[in-house]
Amino acid sequence: MSLNYFSALTAFLVLLLVARGFLPLLSMRKRDFLSYATLGIALIASATIGRAAYWDLTRLVVGPEVWAAWVDASGGVTVNVVPNIMVLAGGVALLKARFLLIPEEDRANWNLFTAAFYPARKCIAVRIGSVWRDRK
Repeated sequence: MSLNYFSALTAFLVLLLVARGFLPLLSMRKRDFLSYATLGIALIASATIGRAAYWDLTRLVVGPEVWAAWVDASGGVTVNVVPNIMVLAGGVALLKARFLLIPEEDRANWNLFTAAFYPARKCIAVRIGSVWRDRK
């Protein structure tokens, strides 16, 4: 077994444990930090599990010739759209979780994409944005 297959199998198994560990927490009844963080972790872990299973482990099971024929017949890397969208959705959920960590009195000045830079004194982009807002 090559180093690539060994690392893919190890990552697959570890992420299965991560997914299993977070599964009981995956309840979106609450709209709080823990719910969004758990959703983000679950989506990113699931996407990585699927990608490793598809690109690395399936090739190991079916063999390189069958794998090459399958990839050609199935559209090549187009299948990556699914895990890419899952990672994107997981990232947005984690940004929402980060946003919820900002004290409520400060949240009005922040959004999902600027929350990563809270507090403002550490982010030049937010400083520029506040200067732009203050011009009006």
